[in-house]
Formats: sequence, structure tokens, C-alpha cells
Amino acid sequence: MNKYECQFGCGKGHKFKEIKIQETSILQKKGVNFYDLCRITDLNMLIMEVLRDLILILVPSLLVGTVVYLLLKDFRKTELERISHSNDLEKFRLVAPLRLQAYERMILLLERIAPSQLIMRNIQPEQSAASLQNVLISNIRQEFEHNLSQQVYISSNAWELIKNAREAVVSDINSAAEKLNSTATATDLAQLIFEDDISGDASTLYKALEFLKQEVRANYF
Repeated sequence: MNKYECQFGCGKGHKFKEIKIQETSILQKKGVNFYDLCRITDLNMLIMEVLRDLILILVPSLLVGTVVYLLLKDFRKTELERISHSNDLEKFRLVAPLRLQAYERMILLLERIAPSQLIMRNIQPEQSAASLQNVLISNIRQEFEHNLSQQVYISSNAWELIKNAREAVVSDINSAAEKLNSTATATDLAQLIFEDDISGDASTLYKALEFLKQEVRANYF
């Protein structure tokens, strides 16, 4: 056996011509003989092979795991969006008729408290202006209270415009009544209200009516 070959099979068929004599001498001085060096070299090679095999196994596994995770994450996100969209459609199917009905009732409310409509429904022969004034204000209050619950189905902006319209009509009626004397008749008050209503350009009530109609068209048609 050549003195540069391992008797334990280390580097079989290969000669350790590249091992520096100086390093061998140092190891020998430290009590490490040539055969121990062969064992260490074999162990290092074994460790390197094990590490290489682990890398070959782990790296593809990590790549596959990452791809699977991303696919599952994307699938979960898509499924949640689908379920959310389905729930939104179901809510819309259930709530839409109620909301549409609320808008219809609010439009009808505004039309019913329009000064001309109020007077046509409530004026009586030989009625005083003060009496008609009280009847009109009472009628507006009743109409509004009857539809109060509908505010939950319409937008905040729509509800605010409806309240403003009601207050504007009440204010117009009271302002017209203040211009008359105590002996004025319901006909006098009605005529004054009609004149103010006709001369009023784009009143608060008609602006509210137009806003409600536009919201209905935008959301349901």
C-alpha cells in the first residue's frame, strides 16, 4: 500500500499528491496520523453528500410548498369575494323593494304637501284664513309623521332635503298668513300662497323632488 493511500477506503484509487507535507507534519506533531486524516476526510465528504442531498430534497419541496400556498391563498380570496358578492346580491334583492317603496312614498309626500295640493284638499267655503292656515300646518305634520319611518331606507341627503322642503312649505304658509288681516278669508290666503308658489323659482320642495327622482333612476334603473 502506498503511504499516500487510505487503508479504510478513503480516496481509493486516488493519491494524495496534493497534500502538503508541511500540513501532514503539523498534524503528526499534534498526534493525528495519516489514517485519522483519512477518516476525517471521509466524514467531511459524507457530511457534504448528506447536505447536498438535503438541499436537493428541501429546495424543490419549498418551491412546491410556496406555489401551493400562493394558489390556495388566491383561491381563498376569490372564494371570499364570491361569497361576499353573493351576499350583497341577496341583501339587495331583499332590501331593494323596501327602499324603492320608501322613495315612492317620499315623492308622494312631497307632492301632497305642495301648497297647491294642500289647498285643494283642505279649503272650505266661508273658512277664515287663520283656520285654513292651521289646517294646512296640521296636515303637513300628519303627512310627515306618517312617513317618518321611511328615512331608514333612503339616503341621508334625500332625508335632509325632505325636511328642508317641509320647513320651507310651513314657512311660506305662515309668511303668507302674516300678510293678511284678521278678517281675511281662506280664499285670500289661498290666493296669496298660490302667487308666492308660482313666483318662486325652483323652490326647495321641487328641488327635493328632483333629487329623489334622480337617486331612484341612478340606483334602480
